[in-house]
Amino acid sequence: MISWNYAFGWVAVLMALAAYFYFIVSCGGSDFKRKWFPVVSLAVNVLTLGVAFLTLSCLGIVYSLISFPVLAFIGYFVYKTTKFCDSCGSAAPAYVSFRNVRCCPRCKKQFAIS
Repeated sequence: MISWNYAFGWVAVLMALAAYFYFIVSCGGSDFKRKWFPVVSLAVNVLTLGVAFLTLSCLGIVYSLISFPVLAFIGYFVYKTTKFCDSCGSAAPAYVSFRNVRCCPRCKKQFAIS
């Protein structure tokens, strides 16, 4: 029998991932995306760390101590390297190519230097 906590956890993870992919894939609303992307990114990272804690706690404390800083760094890196285009609202994740993104991949407009 599946417990409600287990089902709720998976629903929360799926909803957070759906919101995250909405920010990355959809067009339009760059102001909305800039405002809410940190919140969604933090929620996805916290849920990822929670799932990692639940799955890795049975393996031992060494795996948890190694994986938590790595997962936290990956989440921070994704948050800091994602840019949003002002004209079309598309996301330009720099973590895909591991270099600084200078223009929008969809409309080719140059980003402001930051």
